[in-house]
Amino acid sequence: MLEHIGAVWSGLPLDKSTGVEWLRETLGHPPDLVIRTVGGSSVLYLETIVDHSRIEDAIIRPLTMAADGRLPFPTTFLGESSRLRTYGDAMDALLAANVVLLISGRPGGLALPVQKWPRRESTEPAAEFLARGPHMGFIETLDANIAMVRHGIPDPRLRWEQFPVGQRATTRGAILYMDGMVRKI
Repeated sequence: MLEHIGAVWSGLPLDKSTGVEWLRETLGHPPDLVIRTVGGSSVLYLETIVDHSRIEDAIIRPLTMAADGRLPFPTTFLGESSRLRTYGDAMDALLAANVVLLISGRPGGLALPVQKWPRRESTEPAAEFLARGPHMGFIETLDANIAMVRHGIPDPRLRWEQFPVGQRATTRGAILYMDGMVRKI
């Protein structure tokens, strides 16, 4: 999946000092990428496809307490977590709706499962007929629609930009595209 990004980077051992910026750059600075620094750790996730309350309760709060010296490292995910060794591993973990945890001074990182995909099954739009292609209707919130697309296209080349729609009651809109497949204007 990451051959277009550069096999050299995707196969290199993961390092916190450059890993955070590499992930941000490779994903194209998406609006849903959250990077939080807690003590000497960086917590990265795509907010449209994760369970926010689980991140706060099981990752951020224990990390904050550990940084203050009150508790040891969070152990909630130790049975479920997987080790990240390369930049490619970290990218795949992010796109699979995991939290990527990078700790300063330690090589590699951890992938912590916190997936929360949209609950609604995608159904064919009633007002439109498509002979070919996906039969999916975007009728939910923008974040849920982005999550449905991310679930169907777990590719780091997927880009999205948001913009305001309307003049009085502004609503968020978005344009999604595959980097390298469309001509930029």
